[in-house]
Amino acid sequence: MRQQHEESVCFILAVVFHSFLPIAQSQAGQLPPPTGLSYRWLDPFTVNVFWQRPNQLLDGCVVQYRYGPHNSSTEWTNFTETLLTDEAGSSGWNFKVRTEGLRNCGKNESQTANIAIVDTKEPRAQLVEDFKCLHKAEMTDCSWIPRDTSVNLTLSYRICGSSPETRQSLKECEQPYRNGARDGCYLSADFVAEDICMLLRSNASMQTFKPQRVVDPPKLHVSVEGDKLNLSWTPPEVFKDCTWTYELCYSKCDEPEKCQSFIPHGETRQIAYDRSCRYDFRSRVTIDNYCGKVQSDFTEVVVVVADKPDISPTAVAIGVAVILSVGVLLACYCLRRHSAVLFPVIPDPSGILKDMMMSGNTETKASTNLYTPVPEAIQPCKIMTAHETINPCKVIKHNRQDELPC
Repeated sequence: MRQQHEESVCFILAVVFHSFLPIAQSQAGQLPPPTGLSYRWLDPFTVNVFWQRPNQLLDGCVVQYRYGPHNSSTEWTNFTETLLTDEAGSSGWNFKVRTEGLRNCGKNESQTANIAIVDTKEPRAQLVEDFKCLHKAEMTDCSWIPRDTSVNLTLSYRICGSSPETRQSLKECEQPYRNGARDGCYLSADFVAEDICMLLRSNASMQTFKPQRVVDPPKLHVSVEGDKLNLSWTPPEVFKDCTWTYELCYSKCDEPEKCQSFIPHGETRQIAYDRSCRYDFRSRVTIDNYCGKVQSDFTEVVVVVADKPDISPTAVAIGVAVILSVGVLLACYCLRRHSAVLFPVIPDPSGILKDMMMSGNTETKASTNLYTPVPEAIQPCKIMTAHETINPCKVIKHNRQDELPC
């Protein structure tokens, strides 16, 4: 009984303290905070937070309420907010609301009133990884890696926003697919240039989030023009009204890679070119303005190989002259060394005629200088008579033996 009495006394003191707190704050020069904070979920993405207007405001005092964690403001006693798991955490959301004077108040802003928002209908969980939507001109391809492949997931999506018309536009995926380790869904072209809110559901939990938005990397073209390299890109086929920021990374020779970001103001971009170096280029694009945050992966590496050293005409002429000189010297050496074989001594015919005229001999004298043929070996023949070569044969005819030549 004594414990219950003490608890009752503490409760009464707490009520009295909270009753007199706005009056004390008002007397201290602060506006009273809003009271009776509560909330209601309108759909899996949207929550409505509301409260009571303070009673201790002066006559003619016009106030507004600052709420958030993002510090927005409203003149009404409620606000509607889109809450996503990945942005605020799956355990809940903490909001603060305070009163600010606009006119005829004469006091400072109030202390904040806090409210913790929890979704008690369905527990939230991290169901997938690496969820991203690839935007193309004809469609949007959203894909993800499921954390548990045995769990069946359904995907729903709509344009982000808290208006009643937007909340009623929730659509379920009509073109799901599975590609190896990734699952996915093809969205219609209506969602190419919109901020999308995603809802994934399993039998036991759900997950709400905004997907990572990507585009195909624009193809990089590199050409050589004198001592410059011309770089140009094929721009993305989507978000044509947005301003793209290009990030270019390249390395040359053995130097470390350098990266630079720029917004192109022409068709090409030039950099200095050292012909003795190899260049490796890669690039990507990003948007981070009124179009939302969109980016691409890096392109494949584009390589510009180093040029081979050029040979001048003078060097070519000198090389040819040296080769010809060496060839002539070798030819002369070979001709002199083998002259007896290549050019044999031929007897002078005039000397032979002179000897014949002076000696008066009609027979040609042998000269040591004349060519003497080598006598051929001749095998002698043996001639035999007919009777020595033909042997008689015995022939028997009609029981009579005759000797006839065969």
